[in-house]
Amino acid sequence: ARDLSTQKQTATVTGNVKFVTDPTVGGCLQFSGGHLMVPYNPKFAFTANDDFSLYAYVKPTKYTKQYAGIAQFARQTGSYYGIWIDPKNIYTIHPAFSKITASPKWTSLLFIQKAGKRFLFINGKLSAQGAAKPATGKDGFYLGIGLPSEQFHGLIREVQLYRRALSKQ
Repeated sequence: ARDLSTQKQTATVTGNVKFVTDPTVGGCLQFSGGHLMVPYNPKFAFTANDDFSLYAYVKPTKYTKQYAGIAQFARQTGSYYGIWIDPKNIYTIHPAFSKITASPKWTSLLFIQKAGKRFLFINGKLSAQGAAKPATGKDGFYLGIGLPSEQFHGLIREVQLYRRALSKQ
């Protein structure tokens, strides 16, 4: 995994995470019961009034019938944000649930917090929205896990965090 920002963050790998080549998109990370953790950085935290965006390009490969964390910040603190697959196999953000079932195909997920609301766009289409929440917990940024029981099984091609609200494109 490469940090292409100016932050020069280093991730710790725990468990079964490896770099693989997918025939459709090329290089990506495969999560099979492992995760990456980037240590706490205050630039990952946002108030309910801040605008920000979190983008992930993913391909789930296993449905676990429990939450599966794709990309999230500070989940263990109670003041968090992220993208998950819920126990019904539906893409979700806190506090909104889409009606889109996670399937084993490449999917573009864009979480936007803007003007006091949260939005989830799946493959460019608005799929869920809810009230903005503060995400000011002092925990790391995780890929492939939420809480310890929320393990994602699948491929992640890219994850991007922006300190501004992106357009849905």
